[in-house]
Amino acid sequence: MKKLIGFCVYHPISVLMLTLAAVLTGILCVFSLTTDFLPVISGRNMIVSTEYKGISAAEIEEMVTIPVEEAFASLKGLKKTESVSRDGLSVVSIELKWGSDIDMALVQSREIIDACFQSLPSGCGKPEVREADLQKSTMTIAVIPLDEDLKYARYSCINHIKPFLQRITGVSSVNVSGGEEEQIDVLVGKELSQSKNLTLEEIAGILASYNFEYPAGTLTDGEKELSVKTNGLFTSLKNILETPLQYNNGGVLNLSSIASVQKGIKEKKTFFLLNGKECICISIQKRSDSSPLSVSRQIKKQINNLNATLGEYFKFEIIEDHAEYLSSSLKQLCISAFFSFIVTVAVVFFFFKSFALSFLLASVIPLTSIFAIIVLTISGQTINVMSLSGIAIGIGMVIDCSAVAIENIQSKNTSGKEAQAETVVQAVAEISSSNTGSCLTTIIVFVPFFFIKGLSGELFTSMAIAITSSITASWLLSFTLVPAIYMLMSKNGFACFAEQGFILKAKKLYGDQLTSLFHKKIKAVLLCVFCLFLGAICVQTQKFSLLPSSASDTVSADLTFPSGITLENLRSKAVFITNKLFEQKSIKAVAVSGGVEDSDTALLSSPKINRERIHFDIFLNKPDLNYKNHISNVFASAGFDSFSISTSDLLSEVIKTGRNEFLFTSENRSSLKASMQNVGKADFKIFPDSFDSEYVFTPDRIALSRFSLTALYSASITRSAIEGVESSIFYQDGKNIPIVVKYKKDDISSLRDVENLIVKIGQTSVPLHVLGGFSQQQNEKILYRYNRRAAKIFVPQDQKLSQLKINGFECENLKKQETKELWGDSAFLLIVVFVLLYLVLGSQFESFLIPLLLLAALPAALSGAFIFLTIFQKNPDINTVIAMVVLFGSVVNNSIILYEKCSQEKVSTEQDIIKCCVSKLQALLLTNLTTIISLIPFAVDLKNTSTQSTVALTIIGGMIFSLALSLFIFPLLLLPVLKRKNLSKREDLK
Repeated sequence: MKKLIGFCVYHPISVLMLTLAAVLTGILCVFSLTTDFLPVISGRNMIVSTEYKGISAAEIEEMVTIPVEEAFASLKGLKKTESVSRDGLSVVSIELKWGSDIDMALVQSREIIDACFQSLPSGCGKPEVREADLQKSTMTIAVIPLDEDLKYARYSCINHIKPFLQRITGVSSVNVSGGEEEQIDVLVGKELSQSKNLTLEEIAGILASYNFEYPAGTLTDGEKELSVKTNGLFTSLKNILETPLQYNNGGVLNLSSIASVQKGIKEKKTFFLLNGKECICISIQKRSDSSPLSVSRQIKKQINNLNATLGEYFKFEIIEDHAEYLSSSLKQLCISAFFSFIVTVAVVFFFFKSFALSFLLASVIPLTSIFAIIVLTISGQTINVMSLSGIAIGIGMVIDCSAVAIENIQSKNTSGKEAQAETVVQAVAEISSSNTGSCLTTIIVFVPFFFIKGLSGELFTSMAIAITSSITASWLLSFTLVPAIYMLMSKNGFACFAEQGFILKAKKLYGDQLTSLFHKKIKAVLLCVFCLFLGAICVQTQKFSLLPSSASDTVSADLTFPSGITLENLRSKAVFITNKLFEQKSIKAVAVSGGVEDSDTALLSSPKINRERIHFDIFLNKPDLNYKNHISNVFASAGFDSFSISTSDLLSEVIKTGRNEFLFTSENRSSLKASMQNVGKADFKIFPDSFDSEYVFTPDRIALSRFSLTALYSASITRSAIEGVESSIFYQDGKNIPIVVKYKKDDISSLRDVENLIVKIGQTSVPLHVLGGFSQQQNEKILYRYNRRAAKIFVPQDQKLSQLKINGFECENLKKQETKELWGDSAFLLIVVFVLLYLVLGSQFESFLIPLLLLAALPAALSGAFIFLTIFQKNPDINTVIAMVVLFGSVVNNSIILYEKCSQEKVSTEQDIIKCCVSKLQALLLTNLTTIISLIPFAVDLKNTSTQSTVALTIIGGMIFSLALSLFIFPLLLLPVLKRKNLSKREDLK
């Protein structure tokens, strides 16, 4: 080590050139790094969806969901499965274990699907598997038609705008909701068609046979080759009405004789409102490896192009852009880091009263940040809030090693003249051991992050890399660049300074107090007990939360309604609530989506989501921590009691916490129903709880066999009469409009009309009620299974309820289950960190006892952390664990510096140890105050928008209390240990 220090001191220009080369490399890395809000979280969720139109939820579960679940039980890395069965749809959600390869799982899933598809019922669609993205859309855009034509607006969004946006680099998917879809309605008179013995299926088939375009081949005409085709496409509604229909063995009539044709709209599945005005919503999701800032810039550029070309028809308005949230977070973090840099330089100048030395120490901060960026690039990480937080947290810590080195150089160079090279080398080499130990203890605590699997490891690894690389760079600079530049400054007369008066006074005061404590050790004992007691009280009063609570400018709300309510009714309620919300002056905009698109399997995979739902995104003029309570009051005053309110936060989308929810499972559906018969619903919300009264047609198998018919045929006749039959496509102005044949609205208006439907049997016909009968039943519309067991979710009104038993069986707390893994990893992490610290310190000092002595500062540090969190009304969260890890590695550094100094001086008396401690007071104050004061900009959170404030407060409190213990208590504990050590050495010499 001394040779390296000597080389740097005698060759400062070489060291400076190598440093500038590293700076240039770091600048190049900045432009190559991807920027995101969070580190890349490996995908481990998949969704398998299967359609089987016209089949009830109970039949879907038996015939589709359970076979698919059983097939996927063999999937490698499977952790758990959840499934939701709805009318006509089965959705199985699969969660893999951490560390599983999602791409290989998708390949294996497709093989499983190919094998199990053969066993599914005829007419069932083939299951489709895709990776589930748990994060919200990157950008949400409202497309407002200026002429209020929602049909053309949706058509343009699906056929023109969506493909245009999908071509953008980094875009994963584009979804369209809201608006209307056009269709051609062929309205058939029931009496007239039945009198001609024509069914809807026959009419639809005839229309399809007349509406076609077919290639007929090619003809050679001399040297030319001409293509020939048959063109029978309908060109107008009049052409459709002129279609001839054959009936009763030879009779022919035009369609116009029994039907009318008009333009209509498909049954709407969703609607979207922006500030009460109906429009179209486009949701854009980025790929996981793409930067939201880059994707957002490209989308905005393309929206400008769309405005230029389609501006006379549509207005494009960006409702939500996560890139802005990311930019705001990074901007806030960078501003805090800048002020942290300024106050750190101010502290250094306050101690040294030298601009040259202040500049030298300040230069360490950007250099270590650049080194951290290089390491992040090499390790494949991104620039995100976590990695930047790691760099920012280390701003005050990275100058510790250099500050100790300069302080020791100055203490050796008491003459105030130009420093001699030998003196600089000797001074830096003297503290290299303590600097190495301090650096090692700070770094070693982050090593477990690289081996912990799960969300904790993936979420905080980039922060660990940033902090460890910054600290490593600061250690390296402290005996390379810093002494080299110091020599250059010294030659030009810049580095000399005189010890400041306040330091002399502080040393005298500290020496007096330490002498007093040596004579009255009971005061030290009482002080320690009081500190630990106060910390224990604060721990008991704290409310632990997994995520930091921060103010948001977006509040989300979900309203659920009973099954059967129409979409138009939902829309009117949404308009009513929107008007109520706009009575509040603090609301900037309200975006409302109602219903669920059939293609949105991510929403339909949740047992708590009904199709009869309204989702509100409420945008505030400024962030507000408690505004969601105000929104709840608005909904309650409007007469709605079935709603949930949440704030929008990107971290909460990754770490799902939610409310207290209890899972009750049973072997099968019948035993689940039997167990729940005596459960009162007054104290709970039960999911799924979607029941609907419906008419069920039960075929008479004897009657069917008499007429040589099947139950499937009678079911298709019923469905066609109610829903209509899709025939073919009508092409107009480049649009593909489906033609649907159905009875006129008044012809099928009651159950009696359905029962009297005429079923054609050859040349004869019979009423439908001859083939079976209708009965009214209550059926569940959503069926939920958890790990291949029938299940229900209970949400208690009392959210403080921690346990729930149903018929003697204890329910599983889903919230505890979701957070148990994270808290378990955190507890394991702290234990491993403590053991690692002990082992490293034990190997460094070759002792079993010394490490325990050095680690004695940890209880005081933890007490200080909780006391500060309590004083500033902050709750401990997952970020607090990171702060404690930082504390574990930092607070022992004070003790190491004092121990190294006392060991070098071979102290054996109270006066000796007091003298050594007083001589290191300036170094301790400098290193601790730079760290503490540099974190103040992060701790100040007047608007409750910072997620780093709990980290900053935890470290500040811990550093202050541990510094006090190191200065006043540690010397009392150290003296008897050193006496014993010196005595042992003397005996060994004898």
